[in-house]
Parts: sequence; C-alpha cells; structure tokens
Amino acid sequence: MSETSERTVDIEAWAESQVEAAAKDLETAEKKPRRDRGTGQIFQRGKTWWIAYYHRGEKIRESSGSEERKDAEKLLKRLLKEVGADRLGARLFVGPQPSGSMWANCWTR
Repeated sequence: MSETSERTVDIEAWAESQVEAAAKDLETAEKKPRRDRGTGQIFQRGKTWWIAYYHRGEKIRESSGSEERKDAEKLLKRLLKEVGADRLGARLFVGPQPSGSMWANCWTR
C-alpha cells in the first residue's frame, strides 16, 4: 500500500470516529432534560457537587459540600426559595458568607 493511500485510510477512519462521537454526544444531549431559565445550575468539580444561581444580577457559585447530586439539588432548591422571598420583599437574602480564612487573607495582603 502506498503512503498516500495509508494517509487516506487514516483520515477516513479518523473522520468516521469523529462522526460517531458527535452522534453519541447528540444522543446524550437529547436525553438530558434542560433546566428552565432561572432555576440555577448544578455541576461537579472533582467529586464535589457545586451549585450556581443569580441574585440581583450577580452569579453566585457555592459548594454543596457533598459528593451526592441530590444534596446539591436540595441546597439549590432551598436557596432559590430564599432568593425568591428576597425578590418579593418578604425576607432579606444573605447568601454565602466568607470564611474566617478568607477574611484573614484579605487583611494580610
């Protein structure tokens, strides 16, 4: 087999694998239900699940502190209720507070 025909075979195999991967990604995307707008976001960093939501135009990200997705979902649901109550004026939303080490880092700079 000549060198150019080997390259053609390699390129065709690569292209076929790319098409298969794209089709698989599309199937996965179609199976996952999208969250409605304004319902926050749940994502994983390492083994820990994190949540993200908006409050007064600012994106807030915070760790659920758990390796279980259900715990992150419960936390996000609770915080979205608190944010909603703040929007209605029923109760002030405080949000995540910096830890003592964060404050110490601010003062030592």
